Amino acid sequence: MPTPLDNDVLRMDGWSKGVNNRVRETESQAAVRNQFEIPPSNWLRKAVNVDLTQLGHPLRRSGYQQLVSGFTHSLWSDEYINYGLCVREGQLCRVTTDNGVLITPLIDVVPTLPMAYVAVNSVVYYGNGVDKGRVIDGEVAHWGMSEPGQPEVGITDGNLFPGTYHVALTFEDYYGEEYGASDPVEIVVESGAITVTPPTPWPDTANKCNVYVTQANSEIYYLTKSLFEPGAVTITQSDMGKGRVLETLDFKQPQSGHILAYFNGRIYIARNDTVFFTEPLRYGLTRPAQGIYMFPERVDLLAATNDGLYVGFKGQTAFLAGMDPYDVSQIAVQPYGPIPRAMTYIAGERLGVSERHVPVWWGVDGTMVAGLAGGQVRQLTRDRLAVPKHELGAMMLREREGMSQVVSVLRRGGETNAMGASDSVVAEIRRDCVKLN
Repeated sequence: MPTPLDNDVLRMDGWSKGVNNRVRETESQAAVRNQFEIPPSNWLRKAVNVDLTQLGHPLRRSGYQQLVSGFTHSLWSDEYINYGLCVREGQLCRVTTDNGVLITPLIDVVPTLPMAYVAVNSVVYYGNGVDKGRVIDGEVAHWGMSEPGQPEVGITDGNLFPGTYHVALTFEDYYGEEYGASDPVEIVVESGAITVTPPTPWPDTANKCNVYVTQANSEIYYLTKSLFEPGAVTITQSDMGKGRVLETLDFKQPQSGHILAYFNGRIYIARNDTVFFTEPLRYGLTRPAQGIYMFPERVDLLAATNDGLYVGFKGQTAFLAGMDPYDVSQIAVQPYGPIPRAMTYIAGERLGVSERHVPVWWGVDGTMVAGLAGGQVRQLTRDRLAVPKHELGAMMLREREGMSQVVSVLRRGGETNAMGASDSVVAEIRRDCVKLN
């Protein structure tokens, strides 16, 4: 860097306060070193290909090399799961690094749509607004299952009590999860038994079809028979009222969304301008008639904290306060929206708060924000960093040589850059040594 005398070597003590491109060069007080007045070293205005340690000392960044080729995006990993995921050449792929980088195709997906992920108990749920599924132990599985069609019912010889009966079906998969029920069918029995024939074909992921029937003139459905392959069953009086009660009537499988978040035992799914959520601990079931939130614009942020959810869209960032999704209050926390997909989670201890994980995102006003519990937001960069407006981004937490860094990639106008920070400039106009402005 320039020194007071060209022949001198100036040894800096480091930039202990890090990078700041908002501070004016004329605002800081100068220091005297070796009898020469030089600028102070607390702030650094620009750093290219170097990191700053906790003490402010520069550290050269390591280089990079190409590991695989092809159109690749939506790279994801989790510290508790021993593989990563990405979309490469129109396929969802598993990424492992045991013996070098190995990318294993799992399933075809829409090539150009960004993929969202959320991990729940070592199971990864994914969606892009069209495709959806789960990854269990590194292999793709279904997420949800279509509801059966209405069964064909009839009457045969038997000993049922006279009355009106209702019949409904459900599918159950190989993991033992039961999904949404069919629309019920009503049948009046004067004497005899009920025959039930489920429609075909069954989904490939269905292990069995459960038949639920109400007792005469009742509204409670009980499990009566289970079919492991297509066929017909007969329901007699000895089958009635003994099995478990039907719990999935009027439930549907989740739709795919472009953002996923996990909060208080449910997966929340953003799909265009709507956020809906699964049943507690039953991630393949939703209540379409009740479990939805509607917003005026497409949702660009969906992030969970200890006691609520941050939701961001064009013109506003809001906080949905409350643990019960049917009893929440919406609080406006910022008058501007987030940069789409520019969000990650960091450990709360790094911000001095008790939350295990804190969502951090970029706002369209060029400020990085942390979303704390109770709808309290903390602006992390407003007084230090000027970032121009961007349309899309990505963020991740990176740890290296004792440093923890939030790495951001922001895209503006079709361009991609490593950060996109720009300097703020102070200018003086002088003529004949007289300041004019």
